[in-house]
Amino acid sequence: RIFINAHFTVPAGLTLTIGPGTVIKLNPLVNITNSGRIVIHGSPAEPVVMTATNLVLPERHAGAWGGFLLRGTSAELVANGTIFMGGGGATSFSFSPGASHRSEQAVFLVHSGARAALTNCYILNTAGQVANGYNSDVTYDHCLIQRAITCGEYVGGVITVNHSALIE
Repeated sequence: RIFINAHFTVPAGLTLTIGPGTVIKLNPLVNITNSGRIVIHGSPAEPVVMTATNLVLPERHAGAWGGFLLRGTSAELVANGTIFMGGGGATSFSFSPGASHRSEQAVFLVHSGARAALTNCYILNTAGQVANGYNSDVTYDHCLIQRAITCGEYVGGVITVNHSALIE
């Protein structure tokens, strides 16, 4: 069990590995800035759970944690068997250098050559957007994305959605 109560950074050149069965609770508006590499090793039998300390629903921002901020070619998030719940907490968020048609924070901000690859993941009850990609690669493989403001906005890069459901 891990409790994150303040912004957290993974520097370039370093890797953070999260093991199966880990439960991570995040305080409201807490962001994980990733300039390095985060690898999450959950599985259907032992998922990793990242959740807010409070109940969060779309457009109900109170209590929602922030998201992952990935910028630059060294930033990478590889997640398998992970449940992401209650993110996207900021009601007004800067997507610079990209942009968004919505002001709500994205759980996954993937910009400027960064990469996010999610496999067997669930992104649920998101207060804001699921993702915002700008000249970066985002992959959803066997994922369920449900109950968010929007699945996000992607400009440039490659967006791959394989055997996944994006609903509500």
